[in-house]
Amino acid sequence: MWQVLKEDRRFARYCVAQGCIGSANLMAMPVNTIVLTKLLHLSYTSSNCLLDIIPRTVTILSLTLWAHLFDRIGVLRFRVYNSLCWCGSLLFCGVGALFAQRSGGQLGADFAAAAGIYVLGRIFEGLAQSGGAIAWNIGHLHFAEDDKAELYMGIHVSLTGLRGLVAPFLGALLYAWIDWGVFAVGFVISGLGFVIFSRLARDESRRTADILNDA
Repeated sequence: MWQVLKEDRRFARYCVAQGCIGSANLMAMPVNTIVLTKLLHLSYTSSNCLLDIIPRTVTILSLTLWAHLFDRIGVLRFRVYNSLCWCGSLLFCGVGALFAQRSGGQLGADFAAAAGIYVLGRIFEGLAQSGGAIAWNIGHLHFAEDDKAELYMGIHVSLTGLRGLVAPFLGALLYAWIDWGVFAVGFVISGLGFVIFSRLARDESRRTADILNDA
């Protein structure tokens, strides 16, 4: 794995960007549960609707739209748009967590704002998961030669598992220290992933243009 990442710098940058996006999202997952159940005191049904049902529904409904976009623009530019959805999810959920903290779990304007903004955040989460479901499964093939597809997928999955072991616990720890500020940290990390994907897409466009000019 180290040898491949050392030799294929473009794939290494792609993995770093994925790591930023994935880690930021995983950091927020346990915090969302804490905010909805401990701060807003939502019931199991209500919290499950926000945490799971809304994102899954949006994921299913938007999958075809993401697939058509992927066919038109390719994996790198696709990842740029998909990253914006991840950033949007963290932004809205972070603002929702802020209002939830201000509400103290009591019904009122802050409570209503927290719930409404969280709905927007979970809609963006569903959009992000829908696009991510496509790019996660086949994005590595953009870099791998035919005989190295399994190797590249293995690296990709290993790095996914590594951040899955660390990021949720890091998110819960940060929440204990800085409350809703954990979403700000996640937003910055996710934004870094967006920047890396953007630069990868820009570099590839320049490379393609140079090849066409040489031809």
